Amino acid sequence: MRAKWALSSECTTDIVREAMCYANDITTWNYGNSKGLDLVPWYKTEFDITVPPYIEHNSPTVKDGFGDVSVLLKYRILSDSETHPYSMSVSLGGTIPTGSYTNGSLAGTITPTFYGGKGFRRLDVQSTVGVALPTGFTAKLGRPLAWNSVAQYKVGKIFWPEIENNATYFHGGPHAGKTQDFVTPGLMLSRFKLEHDASNRLSSCWVRR
Repeated sequence: MRAKWALSSECTTDIVREAMCYANDITTWNYGNSKGLDLVPWYKTEFDITVPPYIEHNSPTVKDGFGDVSVLLKYRILSDSETHPYSMSVSLGGTIPTGSYTNGSLAGTITPTFYGGKGFRRLDVQSTVGVALPTGFTAKLGRPLAWNSVAQYKVGKIFWPEIENNATYFHGGPHAGKTQDFVTPGLMLSRFKLEHDASNRLSSCWVRR
């Protein structure tokens, strides 16, 4: 049996601006936002290394500085073609407490995560669930479980309205027994052909709002 092998890489970065209206209009900038180098060294396998973000608080009471380094190893267990689309993956993530001042965590973390998705003609449903296991200071950090789900429905040729739910269940730590939940509606526009080549899947783009 011949092992399938492929190598590809991508380097990405983000700049995020967060305005806190309830805190005297203080604006926080995140340069990097946990982006970095994404590698696909083998078939079905992905390895990501993120550059520690630099966080600028613009506040006299909070010091600016770098956040934590994180890595991710992801493996796709199974998937099918676009005619009967579904996928199932697992990953193992980790963080290293390299952050300066209060811009990082007290300890490193190990985060196993499960991913699943299924398409039903115009409807697409995806979900992930993972738990953060700290390597120390467990009494302070706890073991939060994060569950993310999103449903998208195609309307017309390019419109994909969606509804996303992000829930965090806190186990241990100062918020033990509590749940935090965010529901976010959105709209994605996809795909726009950049050139007239139906066989080239890279000649398109999408916009999400």
